[in-house]
Amino acid sequence: MDIRPGGLEDGRLERNQGRPEATAESRHGEIRRFGLSTRWVHRTTAFVFGICIATAAVLYLPQLSILVGRRALVVTIHFYSGLTLPVPALLGWLLSPHRWWREDVGETRARRLLGRFGQSTRGNDETARGRRPTSGHSGGFRRDAAELNRFGPADSAWLREHLLAGPARRLRRRSWASSAGGMTTGVVPAPGAPDAGQTRLGGKFNAGQKLYAAGVAGSIVVFLGTGLLMWFGADLDVPDRYRTGATFVHDVFAYGIFFAICGHLWMASRDPFSRAGMRTGYVPTWWAAAEHPDWDTGTDRDTKTDRDTETDPASPDWRTGRPSQ
Repeated sequence: MDIRPGGLEDGRLERNQGRPEATAESRHGEIRRFGLSTRWVHRTTAFVFGICIATAAVLYLPQLSILVGRRALVVTIHFYSGLTLPVPALLGWLLSPHRWWREDVGETRARRLLGRFGQSTRGNDETARGRRPTSGHSGGFRRDAAELNRFGPADSAWLREHLLAGPARRLRRRSWASSAGGMTTGVVPAPGAPDAGQTRLGGKFNAGQKLYAAGVAGSIVVFLGTGLLMWFGADLDVPDRYRTGATFVHDVFAYGIFFAICGHLWMASRDPFSRAGMRTGYVPTWWAAAEHPDWDTGTDRDTKTDRDTETDPASPDWRTGRPSQ
């Protein structure tokens, strides 16, 4: 599929039309979105959650329980996999540098650290100006967690846009944009295409992603508390009403996190570039500008294809298509 400017009618790319070509001409460079630590925390947490959900289904559904058998073993696996749920995030947080990547980090120290991890030193000019060189190795998870925990006016606007009153406003905006020849809702602009339609607000993460991350983190705490009460309650002579309440809360949150994960997978299935960002760590520059226009990518830019075109004054600019100066 051709996603270059003019490759599709009206310069637009439908979100669900297959996988786009990963060429330098179509993507015009890539931006580092997730570091290795963030990707591995995501993968290991998803793996442990998968074990918890699978064993919970065996314990909860009689048909699966009879089919699998060995209920005591399944209970043990479920309990200890639940205990390991917070471990990936804790390790990612503890192993992430903190003092090394402060705003006042010096150029010499940043150059030495970048060289140690095999990173490019092309961001040292920004480091000298007091900006963080977010190339995305082990320090990335701490930064991403801080970004997910930060809500601002743009997130409130995103929630107003996408909650109950949002569809009517989006329908009106789509009709206005269509009558004005602008872009309609539900499409991702190709490089160079104007975005006069759907409002996309937020920084590196939108408000929906932040709420989902907060919900997952909160559910892990609830699962740990209620699970420990259910496991050790009988030995500690905890009253039955507390153990029954813990079981009820545990089951309710299990249903909630199951449907939340299903929604998360459904949303990810609609955006191949977002999946590529979590798989490889890189996303196209035009995708970042279209989906996260308020994301400050100046400190996250660690391009693959732009390295060959940065010093070439005749190379076209990805926003305008004109030669860069």
